Amino acid sequence: MQVVSSTGSAVPQNRSDQIPVFLLQLKKDGFADCTIYSYGRDLVRMAKNTDLLNPEGVKEWIASQNLTNTRKWSLCKEYGKFAEFYEIPFKKPKYKVESPIPFFPTEKEVRAILDATENLHEKTAYQLLYETGIRYGECSRLRAKDFDFERSTVRILAEKGSNNRELKISLKLSAMIQQIIAQSPSNEPLFPTRNAAMLMLWKLRQRLAKEQNNPRFHQIHLHTFRHYRACGYQPKKWNEID
Repeated sequence: MQVVSSTGSAVPQNRSDQIPVFLLQLKKDGFADCTIYSYGRDLVRMAKNTDLLNPEGVKEWIASQNLTNTRKWSLCKEYGKFAEFYEIPFKKPKYKVESPIPFFPTEKEVRAILDATENLHEKTAYQLLYETGIRYGECSRLRAKDFDFERSTVRILAEKGSNNRELKISLKLSAMIQQIIAQSPSNEPLFPTRNAAMLMLWKLRQRLAKEQNNPRFHQIHLHTFRHYRACGYQPKKWNEID
């Protein structure tokens, strides 16, 4: 029996074609690049271990994995979207989303990350996260036009339902950003993509964990800066503008 997608086209029978066609539809539907990347990564992993056109087989594979219920819920959500697109009957398992306690690094650990970063773009991105607590997706979209160096502010185009906002930044960070702008093509994003930043931070925390004999570095991710900012760290005079 030929499976037809929600767009009316036949489902590609070649596994390697099924996922790109679906991801392209996510792009058309306005999903963020980081979200599309996550869907693609997880669906490719599923396809290597089970048949994506067999929903019961997919559920069995997910259930057999040594993952948290939250992670299994996420995989089911992603596959559910894939199944909906290709009109594959799929009843989602009842995994309960767990709310883990966020990891909060110490001031010393955060400073170690900032001090050990040599690449200017990467270092400036971390400094921006450190001062403002914005999401990395918001950071990666920033361009020169989003900064007001006369007032030492940055305008943030929010994601995930947050509000757009204007935030204060330090003179030190302003100088770092101006140095990047001088080296960058006009109107181009100033900072690495989320995937590139994740890889660079992973390498850095591996090195620091070994050099400082501190396994806590392995728990530091891009969103850790946001948690750190939210736990009470308030840079002097770097508050949100009223």
